Amino acid sequence: DAEMIKAGYIEENLVVEQDPGAGTSADPESTVGVILSKGKEKAFVPSVTDQMRESALETIAKNGFGEDFSIEIQEEYSDTNMAGTVLSQNIDADTAVDFDGKIVLTISSGRKSPLTETKTATIEDYTGRDFDEVKRELLEDDIYLVKSAAIYSADQPYGAILSQSPAKGSDMQGGGAVYVVTSLGIEMARVPDVR
Repeated sequence: DAEMIKAGYIEENLVVEQDPGAGTSADPESTVGVILSKGKEKAFVPSVTDQMRESALETIAKNGFGEDFSIEIQEEYSDTNMAGTVLSQNIDADTAVDFDGKIVLTISSGRKSPLTETKTATIEDYTGRDFDEVKRELLEDDIYLVKSAAIYSADQPYGAILSQSPAKGSDMQGGGAVYVVTSLGIEMARVPDVR
């Protein structure tokens, strides 16, 4: 009978342990117990779009991705994202990947051509509102919306803005940024693979 366990970087269905051990004498009619690998351990990719590059790298590291995980950085011009923010990632959030896998982040290198006129807007209270909706609204005044962090919240749905800086009433010129913390929604327990 074989038991299966997660075994780091040992491929699926290969023997991790056996009893009796290798080199031990045993009766030809006896049973050899083995433990098989379920394969490589996996971690879930976090969403890092709209975060500053350094914040995105920290978020990835906090989710268990270490030295064996490769992060490739590409750059692209963007009129919708401030220079240094993540435009996109090649692996969708909450996808399980190997600890020794790779993710590609596309980072904004800013506008290809500078703003020709500078607008000024008064910042409103955006708490409780949807990140994407507020981002579109602020871009009309050439103001960027940047995620400082995303945390779980039992009170607000995924993507809702929990806090902001600067506060309501501040005046801001085009090219400036409002930094926000957004909701990941209710934290759900991940069900382990029990096959």
